[in-house]
Amino acid sequence: MLTLIITAVCIVLALHIGSVKVSVQDIFKAIFLGGEGLPSSTITIVLKLRLPRIILAFLVGGCLSMAGCVLQAILRNPLADPYIIGASSGASVGAGFSIILLSELNIGFNNLFGLGLTPIFAFIGAILTVLLVYRVSKVGNTVPIVTLLLAGIATSTILSAVMSLMLYFSDDIVQPLVYWLMGSFNARTWIHVITILPYPIIGFLIIYKKAVILDIFTMGESKAKQLGVNVEKEKKLLLIVSAFLTAAAVSLCGVIGFVGLLIPHIIRLIHGPNNKQLVWRSFIWGGNFLIIADTIARTILSPTELPVGIITSLCGGPFFIYLLKKQQGKYWQ
Repeated sequence: MLTLIITAVCIVLALHIGSVKVSVQDIFKAIFLGGEGLPSSTITIVLKLRLPRIILAFLVGGCLSMAGCVLQAILRNPLADPYIIGASSGASVGAGFSIILLSELNIGFNNLFGLGLTPIFAFIGAILTVLLVYRVSKVGNTVPIVTLLLAGIATSTILSAVMSLMLYFSDDIVQPLVYWLMGSFNARTWIHVITILPYPIIGFLIIYKKAVILDIFTMGESKAKQLGVNVEKEKKLLLIVSAFLTAAAVSLCGVIGFVGLLIPHIIRLIHGPNNKQLVWRSFIWGGNFLIIADTIARTILSPTELPVGIITSLCGGPFFIYLLKKQQGKYWQ
């Protein structure tokens, strides 16, 4: 209950704060009373500019955080997140290719066709990358965790080079592409919210159903096999789900770091290793974190807006170093 109250407070504060401040009373009038007695400019600010952006930030944060939660359990590694197995890099290359293609065809990224095409390309890129990493890591009929991590890091490095080449040869759209790669919710609308909505719902239902399997994975693969878990089948399914969630986030908002790494880690430290608790708490707090980060990004240098990825990195990096230093290897004990 407290978590939901905090979420509501985050949303109201994000609606209130901005270049034009909107009172809490006007916010409630705009949302619940149809804007009765309010100027049209206030209704537009609340319902068309800020609210869809805030909801999108919440859903994207939830997607990234759930993906990180899954990967940290499967890999038994607190450093695991969507970037470490190449899912984010693959989604970035796929989405970047889509943006370049749309530009060549003179089709806007934010129209219905662009919104439909980019997530498809991002999903294809993420899935192909994860399957490639999985295939390369395979030794016999098993996929050792260390090999998977190393293959993911190597693949991410290669894909980063591919992304750099795409930027180099795309002079006409290099600025919007670079800005997109930094992560941003600028100019996002209800169409973006509707586009991403199925991803966290489907992902959450699958992951929540597999929460017990994730608990078993944290004991180690040998223990999971002894308990009758089809380790390779479950691992592949959960890796695909994490890629699915990452692709949704990256395709609409670009690369936003540290959410999938930091939030599940903190939630696990506070609430323990039970994944039925971790999954939904990670989703909500990942969303809250990104709402706060986006509010800072759009207001700290107002009227100029920073990419939200810069804020998450500046906040997440030092704090995560502090956590690692404090824990000193006691994470799974």
